[in-house]
Amino acid sequence: MGLSDSEKATITSLWEKIAPEANKLGAESLSRLFQNHPETKSFFSHLDLTPGSQDLLTHGGKIFNAIGEASKNLDCLSKYQDLHTNKLKLKMDHMKVRNLISNISESIYVLIKCRQDSSK
Repeated sequence: MGLSDSEKATITSLWEKIAPEANKLGAESLSRLFQNHPETKSFFSHLDLTPGSQDLLTHGGKIFNAIGEASKNLDCLSKYQDLHTNKLKLKMDHMKVRNLISNISESIYVLIKCRQDSSK
């Protein structure tokens, strides 16, 4: 079962608000990920994982911008799977990838929830 039109509109609206701060929020999400799940650092060993580093700002921004692009077309997300498996040639076992995605999603959710709560 897919998302309703109302759910899609809510997601799109949320990402429109996030887009101007994509790099900063992406870096914060990655920092939270590494703090709460240090085992995930091995997936990003090619980056400077110091909080606030240019690598975290750049890669965090890429993640957030990709989510923003995906939010514009929630019915066709297969291109992101293709990007990671065919173009980037990620060769990780299925359970590790699922855990990483789950942990990144958790970090993003907590960050957005904290920001939303503090703006009330």
